[in-house]
Amino acid sequence: MTQVEGTPKTLFDSGELLTLEEILNKTKFSKTYLYKLMKEGGFPRSIKFSVQTVRWPSDEVNSWFENFSNDGEPEE
Repeated sequence: MTQVEGTPKTLFDSGELLTLEEILNKTKFSKTYLYKLMKEGGFPRSIKFSVQTVRWPSDEVNSWFENFSNDGEPEE
């Protein structure tokens, strides 16, 4: 992936557990699109902590972001 000047190499600090809202704010994806990507294996799966609480490990999301291409599919 070509690094665009001014574009961060990672979205989040390492070692954090991210909320859905944090991911949607950074990626600008809709909730529906994010869950579709997860179902298709195109985005890291969330970790369920309780009935109403899920989080994503920031390291997995950052790794996904580093391999993400402009067409919305992870690069091979």
